[in-house]
Amino acid sequence: MEGMLATGRVQRPHGVKGYLRVESFSGETRHILKLKGVVLEHQGNSEHFAIESSKKNGKNVLLKLEGIESPEAAKRFSNWTVWVTRKKAAARRRNEFYTADLPGCAVLYGNESVGRVEAVCDTSLETFLEIRTDDGEKHLLPFTKRHFGKINLKKRRVVLRENWLLE
Repeated sequence: MEGMLATGRVQRPHGVKGYLRVESFSGETRHILKLKGVVLEHQGNSEHFAIESSKKNGKNVLLKLEGIESPEAAKRFSNWTVWVTRKKAAARRRNEFYTADLPGCAVLYGNESVGRVEAVCDTSLETFLEIRTDDGEKHLLPFTKRHFGKINLKKRRVVLRENWLLE
């Protein structure tokens, strides 16, 4: 979804009026509470909704979307991803970045290029980077501080700390 960022995931319906319980990917919810509209996406299908109301609910946000009036109607959107424009996404602090900006970055081990980030794969448990090595092999690596060091988006570089992961 060009120009958009995934900001959260619909967990399940909440209450009897059609609210959706949304988990923020960043853990920050202020940006979601300010939204006027969202795009929900799942398996290539997407739908745009105006937001009638929103409220904080623990670590999550409850969204009341226009046209969704019952828990049965809301249930259809369980596990759908919430997309917003980059401008409406959570603000980044110093040294923070959006993982959506990583594809296309060179992967370095030391000062030597070893590949390129092809994609970011987010699961409910962990984030992985799909790396295509310079010799054409693909690897799916856990995107953790243990395995990756400095990220420089201006230079479009990601530093790999452990080269054995590409063997």
